[in-house]
Amino acid sequence: MNKHLLSVMSLMLFATIGGCKGGESDEAPTDDSEEPSAECTEDPDCAAWEICDEDQTCVGGDRNNAIEEAESILWDGAEEGYLSAEGDQDFYTFTAEGGEFIRVTTANIGGSETMDTFVSLYSPSGKLHAQEDNHPAGRVNTYDTVLFAYLPDAGAWTLVVEDLNGDSGSSFMYELIVGEYGANTRESDAFDDPSYERDPLAAGYIYAVGFVLEESGDVDWMEFDLPYDDCPVTLYGPLYTQGSDAVPLVELFLPTGERLLSKKGLGPQGEALYFEVDGGKLILGAGDAFGDGSEDHWGFVLIQVSERGYPYELEEEYNNSDADANELEVEWESTEFGERGSAYAWGVMDELGDEDWFAVEVDDGFYLSVAGTADSLGSVLDAAIEVIDEFGDVIGEGTFGDDDFPDVYDIGPLDAGTYYVRVLAEGDEIEGLDAYYRFAAVQRDYKIDDE
Repeated sequence: MNKHLLSVMSLMLFATIGGCKGGESDEAPTDDSEEPSAECTEDPDCAAWEICDEDQTCVGGDRNNAIEEAESILWDGAEEGYLSAEGDQDFYTFTAEGGEFIRVTTANIGGSETMDTFVSLYSPSGKLHAQEDNHPAGRVNTYDTVLFAYLPDAGAWTLVVEDLNGDSGSSFMYELIVGEYGANTRESDAFDDPSYERDPLAAGYIYAVGFVLEESGDVDWMEFDLPYDDCPVTLYGPLYTQGSDAVPLVELFLPTGERLLSKKGLGPQGEALYFEVDGGKLILGAGDAFGDGSEDHWGFVLIQVSERGYPYELEEEYNNSDADANELEVEWESTEFGERGSAYAWGVMDELGDEDWFAVEVDDGFYLSVAGTADSLGSVLDAAIEVIDEFGDVIGEGTFGDDDFPDVYDIGPLDAGTYYVRVLAEGDEIEGLDAYYRFAAVQRDYKIDDE
């Protein structure tokens, strides 16, 4: 895999979550094409983003481009650097006592519109320990890169800062800060005695907590206060923690012990999301999916609550038959391909044998598709679905999918009328708040392949 793709201090950054910043390289800003100084005898004779080369000419570059040239930096000190030559990599070193949780940040202070820093952390033995492009939760307003890590070993650690696309220029100026991070769990703790507590959470902010699973079977516990009812709760984890042996298993509970979600591989295998939680406290447990533990089994979990209410309609019980089906509201839009109507719902398998029915009005000649999500977000549900017409005939069905909610596409063209989406658990043993799902029922006057 390409390596580029590779106090309580809470991370109070208002998140503007988006896609990855990488991609096709953009042209450097026009101010990056200024002519270098004609002559020099030493680096101070040149601009801040230049060095004096062997021909006594100022050229874009710096003097910390290899491990043996690494620049020593202090904890919590702000270090300024430039990525001023194509493919530039800036090396820095700092000393740790071992056992520290850290946060490394880069900020764009040169005004470049295209700089996209990518940070790598290496252990004293030279092994790759962690990497980050943006932030574990995506883009944030304040920083270009935010890297979280735990340092199990004492010694000289190395940071490498570069541009994700290898771009450079005189405005590719960044500020680098390495600081100890105080929001983390400690031993010993338990479900009813968490070692980290945070209240209250604020909508739109991201809170990061570090943990170390020092022994086999260890689970670290955290407690969070929610600001209001109907809170959507999202959990994130770092994507690239090569120096950790943990396969994180993160579970979210109500104080009563009812589990809301269980997410294996948080971070590398995506985020976790529970659509609405009714206020009060949340208990979060972080462990290893295989029950292992050591000083090298570490990780971070990041939690964010959103504004009140999830945009999908919550099912209303009793809806266990077509006669009691929840009627879905269709939102219409015109696209370049034709007309499209979408309806959205989420629900829970409340009890053994539960099934949820939804009714949607479909226009004449339209094609109906149903696509949903379950365990990729932390649900334990393995769902099956059926699409049924007003005569009770099954016209589409699915029993498996990539994330345990099967999708069916382009049923039709259909006659105008009422159609039903039936959702049920494949296994009769599945029930509870953690057996949840969401789906979109979309009708089009054209096939998906035409988009």
